[in-house]
Amino acid sequence: NDSRGFLYRLDRDGPSVYADVAAAFPYTIYRRLESGFIGFDFHPEFARNGLFYTVHGERATDNPAVPDFVPPGYTAADATYHNVITEWRAEDPAASTFSGTRRELLRVAHIVQNFSHPFGEVAFNPTARPGDEDYGLLYTSGSDLGFSNGGGPNANNPTATQRLDSVVTAILRIDPRSPAESGGI
Repeated sequence: NDSRGFLYRLDRDGPSVYADVAAAFPYTIYRRLESGFIGFDFHPEFARNGLFYTVHGERATDNPAVPDFVPPGYTAADATYHNVITEWRAEDPAASTFSGTRRELLRVAHIVQNFSHPFGEVAFNPTARPGDEDYGLLYTSGSDLGFSNGGGPNANNPTATQRLDSVVTAILRIDPRSPAESGGI
């Protein structure tokens, strides 16, 4: 992937754009190494179900989206950025360019001045096999969301990274199946 918003397909003929992630998210930020289109992973059964997952960062200013989670002690109005995990469903997994739908799985408020240490990865357990309890479950990185060095008045706040009632520094395991199957995210 390219942090500027492109997911590439690599084949014998060289790279080509598979999906233009930037076009789908107009509030995406591109200011630091840890910004823009940050990461992706394909579902282990992508060839059959067409699912893949992305993580990107967006600015909070003028953004109409509401975070699903705000770190304890803060409000959505304190957010400077959003960390967003999205599920994409390709109509034809074998196609050379993406065409399909998407749904947002998780949006987390980023409170510090700079977009430091955002969610950086979405991944599936590479050792899980069909039938394993962990098969098809999506993991995220355990980020400190800049509370260690993100600048501004809310940074350098180690207590924000040690709470058990927070997603800050937590490695999350998400069951991306439909809410009817999983009971929700």
